[in-house]
Amino acid sequence: MSLDYLILGFLSMRPATGYEIKTEFEQKVGILVWGNISYGNLYPKLKKLEENGLIYVSDESGDRNKKIYDLTGKGWIALDKWMGQTPEYPVSRDELVLKMIFWGVSRPNDKETLILHLRAREVKTRELLQVCETWRDEYGFVDEFGALAFEFGQDRFESELAWLEKCIKKLESNQLPKGVDRFNMAPEQKARKESALNQLKNE
Repeated sequence: MSLDYLILGFLSMRPATGYEIKTEFEQKVGILVWGNISYGNLYPKLKKLEENGLIYVSDESGDRNKKIYDLTGKGWIALDKWMGQTPEYPVSRDELVLKMIFWGVSRPNDKETLILHLRAREVKTRELLQVCETWRDEYGFVDEFGALAFEFGQDRFESELAWLEKCIKKLESNQLPKGVDRFNMAPEQKARKESALNQLKNE
């Protein structure tokens, strides 16, 4: 999904400055669909959208002459066209899960650190779940379709908390699920690691 449509979608709700787009999206709905937005990406996008006639500066006043952006007719049409396109399946980039995939090769005897990682994730997930549970008290405007998105967030974070709890219990009780090693790779991996570390010591 392009940042362009995030900007157009945000401005469809109300005119806003670049700062407002970044901070409000990251603090609220962005937890569900995007994450952090850098100013280095945001402001060039705003400039390009303005050059292409999709947004315009509706007001430029106040402190430091902050620009307040709004959609043009062309911008509304572009947003509507994008809404009609079938969404791509989301690509997940989860550092915790990625580390778990490689954990057995790198730190097979260090369950304690992995449990700490899981507990840290648990704290953040609970914070995000609370946002999805209390959004009606925090937002000035969310329509019925946006409410469905928050239901998705609540279901997602409740499921993630259950998974985290299950992982922690299995690690603490040393009752991990069985993996698979059809080609007997584990001994080779261990030998390669030991050889490389020994070589490093001798350098």
